[in-house]
Amino acid sequence: MKRTMMTFLLATAFVLGIGSCGSGSSGPPSTLGGVCNDMGASFCQAELRCNPGTMTSSQCVSAFVSGCCQTDGTCSSATPATDATKYQQCKDGLTNMTCADVTSQTLPTACQ
Repeated sequence: MKRTMMTFLLATAFVLGIGSCGSGSSGPPSTLGGVCNDMGASFCQAELRCNPGTMTSSQCVSAFVSGCCQTDGTCSSATPATDATKYQQCKDGLTNMTCADVTSQTLPTACQ
């Protein structure tokens, strides 16, 4: 779980970095908490595939959201303008991370 929390913090860097693009009509949720929940759900698919039985999906997503925005109290903050395509590519990349990437805490290119 400690290794996972480090990856959560890496994902936070993506969430905070997506604000420089234009917003699309089918873009991400309107709050940072919604974005963190989406990204957490995607990441946790890879985490649980690579580390089965370590936690439930709900526990994983909760831990992700905690590291992403609950700890610093920003979950209710508005999501910056975000490119919908890049957002979806990052979510897909998180879902499809290899176990080596999960272990090494390497984010997909679309999330950097």
